[in-house]
Amino acid sequence: MTKIIPCQEFETSRPKVILNGVWEFCYDPDDRGKKVRWFAPDFSLPERIRVPGCSQVRAYRSAGSRLRERKVALPEHSATIGLKYACLYPSWYKRTFRIPADWQGREVWLHIGGVKPAVEIWVNGRSFGSTLTSRSPIRCRLTPIAKFGAQNTLALRLYWPPVRLDGMFDCMVAWSGLYRNVWIEAVPRMHIGEIHVDSSISPPAAKIQVSICGSKTAAKPLRVVCKVTEQHGAQKFHGCAELRSAGEGYRTDLPVAMPGARLWSPEAPTMYRADVLLFDGETLLDEAGCRFGLREIRTDGHKVLLNRKPIFLRGGCDDQLYPWTICPPADKAYFAEHIRKAKQYGFNYTKSCCEIFTAEFLNAADELGYLVCQEMPFGLRAKIRQTRLNPTPAFVRLWRGQLANIVKSCRNHPSVVAYSMTSELVVSEQSKSSFEIFQRELPATTRKLAPGALLFDSTSTAQLNHSCGIGRMTPFGKRNTDLIEELVPGQDPLCPLTGPIPGLEKVDLPFVLHEWDWITSLPNPKAAERYRGIPLKLIGVREMIAAARREGVRNQLDVFVECSRLLKHAFRKYCLELARRHPKIAGYHHWLIQDFMAHCPEGVFNEFWDEPRGLSAEEFRTYNDDTVLLLNDYDQRCFEYRGKIPLGVMVSHFGRLPLKRVTIQWRLCKDRTLLAEGHVPLDGVKCGALISRALDIRLPDHGPVGKMELRCEMSSGGRNVCWNRWNLWLVPKILGAELPPAVWTDKTFLAEAYPGIKPVKNAPKSSADCSVLVTGTMDDRVIDFLVAGGRVLLLSRGALREAEGTKYRTEPINYGTDGNMGTMMRAHPALGVFNGETWCDFAFALLINGIRPMDLSVFHPVRIDPIIRSIGHHLTFKDKAYLFEARVGQGRLLACSLKLEDQYATEPAARHLLDSMLRYVTGRTLLPASRVSVELLSAARPQTP
Repeated sequence: MTKIIPCQEFETSRPKVILNGVWEFCYDPDDRGKKVRWFAPDFSLPERIRVPGCSQVRAYRSAGSRLRERKVALPEHSATIGLKYACLYPSWYKRTFRIPADWQGREVWLHIGGVKPAVEIWVNGRSFGSTLTSRSPIRCRLTPIAKFGAQNTLALRLYWPPVRLDGMFDCMVAWSGLYRNVWIEAVPRMHIGEIHVDSSISPPAAKIQVSICGSKTAAKPLRVVCKVTEQHGAQKFHGCAELRSAGEGYRTDLPVAMPGARLWSPEAPTMYRADVLLFDGETLLDEAGCRFGLREIRTDGHKVLLNRKPIFLRGGCDDQLYPWTICPPADKAYFAEHIRKAKQYGFNYTKSCCEIFTAEFLNAADELGYLVCQEMPFGLRAKIRQTRLNPTPAFVRLWRGQLANIVKSCRNHPSVVAYSMTSELVVSEQSKSSFEIFQRELPATTRKLAPGALLFDSTSTAQLNHSCGIGRMTPFGKRNTDLIEELVPGQDPLCPLTGPIPGLEKVDLPFVLHEWDWITSLPNPKAAERYRGIPLKLIGVREMIAAARREGVRNQLDVFVECSRLLKHAFRKYCLELARRHPKIAGYHHWLIQDFMAHCPEGVFNEFWDEPRGLSAEEFRTYNDDTVLLLNDYDQRCFEYRGKIPLGVMVSHFGRLPLKRVTIQWRLCKDRTLLAEGHVPLDGVKCGALISRALDIRLPDHGPVGKMELRCEMSSGGRNVCWNRWNLWLVPKILGAELPPAVWTDKTFLAEAYPGIKPVKNAPKSSADCSVLVTGTMDDRVIDFLVAGGRVLLLSRGALREAEGTKYRTEPINYGTDGNMGTMMRAHPALGVFNGETWCDFAFALLINGIRPMDLSVFHPVRIDPIIRSIGHHLTFKDKAYLFEARVGQGRLLACSLKLEDQYATEPAARHLLDSMLRYVTGRTLLPASRVSVELLSAARPQTP
């Protein structure tokens, strides 16, 4: 009987014929190919396609109008919105091949390394049935119908069944095709079916589990011999077993002691090759080989141990965007180049979103020392995602079978240290049957098949609603998992200087941050040039340029993008350091390592894996490496002169060896001017330790003001280990400073801080008695005062119309059409020591987060060039600001929506900025360029219901 079965790929000397190259091809929009027998040997398909690859890389006439979902609420809800040549029709592949005549007497197998999404197979017009196996290899026994020494015909129908695997390969850039190598091979009738290497490190040894297929009739006993060789041939080990019983399919274990063998790790990824030889007496029947590494991964408390040493999982989520091929290239060198870049930037770990990595990726990861989590593609989008909550029997059967296929196909790779059953499966929304399959049965199966790996039952089961807890216990019972990975409360509005990561008090296992960071930036308008000639569709860039042109800021777009990029880099550094400061956190899946097109520029690298401009690998590793120095800033980055700065330094050490005789040197500098320096001695730092120490930074009464750099360097035994640096700001202390006379205010806190300011309840009727008014309102009296020639500093918290966006950070994943995408500052005396900075760095974080900017579009057609702009969403570029000035009548208006009043008592930046604005508005240089009419200003006030 012929059928399609899952299989394992070997390194073998079996005779084979490679079937890669040009195949016949055709889309089948009306799905009539089976009915009219396109699989028949005498039928030719009209178009051509290259294998391995996918059909979405170019246009085909047979696609007709093509299927693309266009109107979707969010791009990731679409299967094909990112493709130029999108098509989800069934498709046919066909070719002829010749089976050598001297293969007669052997088994002939067709091997397909990967075909997606589902396939039906015909050989010489005979049906082999269909399979839903799309993420692991399959094979068919051709022997009964093979034409030896003659041409044979192979036809494949690829289609999208309702019950299927669903992951990142089906989201936004959904593709179909024969994406890995295809070949036929001659196999002995008694042959090796599977090889699984189960390794141990103490003492170093490997148990080679071998599955033998076929039947034996000879009287001589079968012998299985295993030769283990180190990758460079320096070490050799042997094992042997004798099989006296014959039968149809059986297994044996070959223990191989490996004294002195080297362990596999990210620092030293030593690989071994196990060659298994099957003998009938002295006759060699078959041989096959696989590579493996000796390593052990387990957990201890809240830590992950690799080879019994703590390791911090620095994961760059890789959503597998392939701009030139759409599907994963069948090329190890391609992946090796990217993995090298990831490791240069300090990453040691990766996973994809509901998707597996192919063998070519895993081979590169093995050789380069890159840890991998294989996450099952069991439902990412729409209906299949929802099906997981209350699964049907058909999907349960699919997941059971495909889990086993996937795990068996990759469990020998030492790089695969973890498996995840799925992602973002919320326990509080699951049915009992869903919990039993995902949180219990599938993990138990994986433990049996791959005992040397860790498990996630799901990466994220709480989804920011932690009412069900984020530990092992749930309302349905105990989860079968080694690791907990969750989104944390407040991740979306997370802002610098707002305290430690919350919600981890009840975590009872090593905790990994799910999709950590979520920090994006404006798309790069120059990306449009890179999209010419590739099959990806440009999303967002042309719309951004059109919005900038429509809003009159096209000439500032490059500056907007740069300021947005700077915020992204600074915020990412803060978040990765913040994660290292929590003792229960064992790692993060940073979102992302690579931009997912211009739609989601959240990556360290762009969609083409270019290194980030202005951010070297050395700089990135200062906060993304085995050992890093962290700043304990106590949620403050701006300080006043006089006294001691309350700062501390932390050491997070996950190097292979403990550190001895440790010294941390620190220097606080303004450009090249040294303000203070010192050192912190440590007796030693253990592996996996998190140590905190205070910095004794004392300042004189006066000195340079503005941005400073605090740089720390750590040495151990006279050897430099790591360094890091952070921006701080120093401002002069405000000591009841005097202001020119005739300044009135309705702000009590200001009158108390400045004795010369007259407290009042209402605006004066004219500017005869008062030249400057500081107020929080914009009523008719204030407008009349302006028209008459008065000056107004407006601390607007709703006094003028506000725009959307209350975050200091950018909008996650560029959702929606509004929100803050960064800030831009122009040189202006009202900014004090911040004059000359181009964007609002962390000194402004608490002054911006939680408030809305003022809506400048209400003044159109008058265009105001704000002093501090909130950069709008790239699809709208809403005109909005945190600080602007304008002439009104004979008067002058300086309007500010920063939280100066709220933060005045605690934030030196608030005190300094307010003082600088007061001195500007009372000085002689107040000359706004823009003029706003009384009518426009009146209309800019919030409309009453």
